Amino acid sequence: MSGYMKLWQIRSELWQDWYPEMVQRIYLTNPPRLLGLLWKVARVFLSEENLKRIEIISHTPDLAGKFLPPWLVPKEYGGEFVNTVPPGDETGVSIRRKITANDYYKSYQHYTANGIERPKPSHKDVSPSEKFIFKIQVPKDKKLLWDFTASGEIQFAIFKGNNRNDLVFPSLHLITNKLNEEGTLENVSDSEISFEFQNLSGYFTLKLDYAVAII
Repeated sequence: MSGYMKLWQIRSELWQDWYPEMVQRIYLTNPPRLLGLLWKVARVFLSEENLKRIEIISHTPDLAGKFLPPWLVPKEYGGEFVNTVPPGDETGVSIRRKITANDYYKSYQHYTANGIERPKPSHKDVSPSEKFIFKIQVPKDKKLLWDFTASGEIQFAIFKGNNRNDLVFPSLHLITNKLNEEGTLENVSDSEISFEFQNLSGYFTLKLDYAVAII
């Protein structure tokens, strides 16, 4: 399996681990002719449990009433729903437009939005299979801004004090080859916060660059 396929497989596992109950059923209407091939590809990324949630609707009028309430189904699919919120069309689907440079993700905007520059980053070499934990005390009525990049796969988590079960940010399996990982924690004032970085490689040293700001 190629590197990109492995990356998407990891992302798929992440989404399924953390958001499995947000989607109860997936109804697929107007299935393509190559459905059999697409189904084989889907099996690479989806767990057996989530595959069972997908239901193919060959007769579109059945979608409204038989499977879903009419008010939830777009009008063009036999329901009653008409979207009035831009930029979507009447069905609620975003109107297609050309992607420009203004749409590209811009790093460090959470610092700019809070009126500060990105702090000077720190560097850490994490040995194979080792963990690096960085701790910081957040004063009362303050919030925490952070970002990092890593040269390989890591397991990342943020928790209070020494209690890894008291997570304030979910434990994630991440790869930051192209973009940094960043975030803001607003409900952690007057507490010690621990950033944990685990090198998932058993052979290569992980090069980690991270920045943290308190405002």
